[in-house]
Amino acid sequence: MKAGIILMMLMTMTCDVCGKKGARFYHYACFSEESRMKKILIVDDDADIRGALSAVLSGGYELKEADGSKSARTLLQSFKPDLILLDVMMESMTAGFDLAREIKGRSMPPKIIMLTSVDKETNIDFKSEAQDPAWLPVDGYLTKPVVPKTLIEKVKGLIG
Repeated sequence: MKAGIILMMLMTMTCDVCGKKGARFYHYACFSEESRMKKILIVDDDADIRGALSAVLSGGYELKEADGSKSARTLLQSFKPDLILLDVMMESMTAGFDLAREIKGRSMPPKIIMLTSVDKETNIDFKSEAQDPAWLPVDGYLTKPVVPKTLIEKVKGLIG
């Protein structure tokens, strides 16, 4: 009898996540990949850029910041982002490229959007070069200064 009452109580409870009846506290499926807050790592040596990107993306994503490739490597040991916004020139002219190649060599790597103004300084069209994954293994490319609407559209297109 006691088990029947408990079962009836459980059947009338609603899931804290989706609101469906019959879940004890939540459905396992409600905590699927689609429903959890996506994680973004912002890697840039310019604190103002990191702050601006964080301000644009705050509220919709779990954000972490790294001030260069070395601190990003340390953070990536414990933080598993869905997306990395990555500057090119940090500790060296190629720090961002090197980090992108290293990350994409791992199993189940996150998406990477390269953010840079280096193409203006070098007269190299990195956007067209970024289409070659062997040369630059990134999933997207945006030129600084980034228009907030463009950034949001690109992020949503890659990770939702």
